[in-house]
Amino acid sequence: MTIAGGLTRRRFHDAQRRRLKKADWREGGRSVLRWRTRMLGLALLCLGAAVLVKPFIDESAGAGPAAAMLATQGLLVAAVIVAFAQSVPARLLRVDAADVVWGVLIGCSLVLVLGWLVAMTGDTGFPALADAAVGWSPVTLVSVAGGAVVSPLAEEFFFRGVVLVALYRVLHRWDRRDPALLSVAVTSLLYAAFVWTASPPLVMGVTQALLGVVCSSLVMATGRIWGAVTVHLCFGALYAALQIVGAVWG
Repeated sequence: MTIAGGLTRRRFHDAQRRRLKKADWREGGRSVLRWRTRMLGLALLCLGAAVLVKPFIDESAGAGPAAAMLATQGLLVAAVIVAFAQSVPARLLRVDAADVVWGVLIGCSLVLVLGWLVAMTGDTGFPALADAAVGWSPVTLVSVAGGAVVSPLAEEFFFRGVVLVALYRVLHRWDRRDPALLSVAVTSLLYAAFVWTASPPLVMGVTQALLGVVCSSLVMATGRIWGAVTVHLCFGALYAALQIVGAVWG
């Protein structure tokens, strides 16, 4: 009786371990056990702080767009560090060459969409560097590098690497009928609201909202983040190149 009971308990624990050890964070498992309400709450708290701190820094004496960008992105990165210190969702950081290829293609396509939208408004020129004359000051270089590299990395790991994953796990636990679609929609709305504070023009806001939908959908469809990171990096780099061209030739 004891032997049978011991074997039954052992089978139960083995089955439980197999259930917890999932190869994909979308299936649940040990890697996302803590990625639920508290994680989502922390992320939203950092997001709210980032939105509130930006206008304060903009109005401060001697502070400019570069300082505001570093402060807001720093809050997002802090949330990412705390989240990934708890655990790394299974499969999320897996590298696949197809992610890079599709990321470049989609990123370039989004820049073309931006150009098409800008042309519809009657503006045929290149975008100008924000708050920067043609002179290449350190602030200008920080702004360009931040928009091309720092912001895409921080925003993708925050919105797609933390918010999307935590929100999906929360909705999945609540047995929502379609947690993936709802997670993509809510994450994209949060991202659009965040970037709207940095890019208020309607055309740029629409393009950034589309970028959020595309990147969230990529992560949700593949379970990996690098496709979304590549899309955002490509979009940011090309837009920064257009800004430089506009500053030199404009």
